[in-house]
Amino acid sequence: MNNHMKCSVCGKEFGSGANCQYCGVDRVTGLGNYNGYNTPAKSSDSGMHSSVGMAHLSATNQHQMSTAGSTICYACGEIIPADSKFCPYCSKELYATCPICGNKYSSQFPACNQCGTNRYKYYEQKRKEQEIQDRLKWEKIMNEMKEKQKLKESTPEGRAELEREKQIMDEYRKKWKGVKL
Repeated sequence: MNNHMKCSVCGKEFGSGANCQYCGVDRVTGLGNYNGYNTPAKSSDSGMHSSVGMAHLSATNQHQMSTAGSTICYACGEIIPADSKFCPYCSKELYATCPICGNKYSSQFPACNQCGTNRYKYYEQKRKEQEIQDRLKWEKIMNEMKEKQKLKESTPEGRAELEREKQIMDEYRKKWKGVKL
């Protein structure tokens, strides 16, 4: 590992651990390579750890870390290119787009950090609304079919047409009997 990397919080040599050996800030925040995850640029002056949880770093990954052009996958802890939309190791989607305000934020959080919209609740509500619309549409189609059926049954020509349709359906049933699709 390049032991000459400076901590962005205290300015001293970071060291080889997961946290700065002087101020205690986590590696991601201290080395400033957690691009796009809405982490604070600097930790608090009290020397406490960043509130953003960091996935584990394997010993083999620690020596590969560089301050520019890479980030860490929050799901598996692997070092990946900073412009990644998905982790090339675990396939985790790294960013989500808020369906209300369009803000891009870390997919590890359920809610947008700009408007507070919980994307899971939002999409569940939209799914339920679509389900209701589909059910109403189906009911309308069924009612229309029943009305057409009643109209056909009310005339001799309609009854003859219904009989032809029944015969066609019976032929299809015989032809396709036992065939599994």
